[in-house]
Amino acid sequence: LERLTDRLGEYYSIMDIYFKPFTSCRHTHAVAQSTLEIIRNNRINAGDIKSITASTYEVALIAVGKCVSDGASFVSAQFSIPYVVAACILDDDLGPSQITEQRMADPGIMELARRVTVKSDDSLNAMYPDKTAGKIEISLKNGDRIERMVDIPKGDPRDPMEEKDIIDKIKRFSASRRDVPVDEIADQVMNIEKAGCINKLVTLI
Repeated sequence: LERLTDRLGEYYSIMDIYFKPFTSCRHTHAVAQSTLEIIRNNRINAGDIKSITASTYEVALIAVGKCVSDGASFVSAQFSIPYVVAACILDDDLGPSQITEQRMADPGIMELARRVTVKSDDSLNAMYPDKTAGKIEISLKNGDRIERMVDIPKGDPRDPMEEKDIIDKIKRFSASRRDVPVDEIADQVMNIEKAGCINKLVTLI
């Protein structure tokens, strides 16, 4: 019973939640972030790539390690490390535009996804579940190899999305909703503790 009052008033579980910066399963986020960091720091074209290896932990390998099949729904793309990596390389992004059946219909992204090998890594298994780490290794046709590892993906309480990041995400994901007062909604949400009544926010939403 003492667990019910352990650090009562000092520790708040709500502070342990994370926000997802990407439109895919959380198990894909470390490799997505690793891939984007490689692409943004190096001049790489898909045609320069010989092979791609994504290292992850066993749970992620089981849950999101498979490539998507032709004609699959966008949900399959959200749960596919190979597709996520390919989208990051080709689009330098992983947002609403990447996880659509229209984007999946592009044979180029599917061909690149099939060049992604996903494997379990003992060192990453040892870190899980405390850390949902992932590593990307891109081998180029000229013999070069570039790798990047992320221990704690963005959005984790240990590397949180800041207020600006969250507001930017709201604006980005609601870009097609011209009738929604996004700035006002964001302001109301970010200052909800000052609201005497939430009726205004409910009306806006």
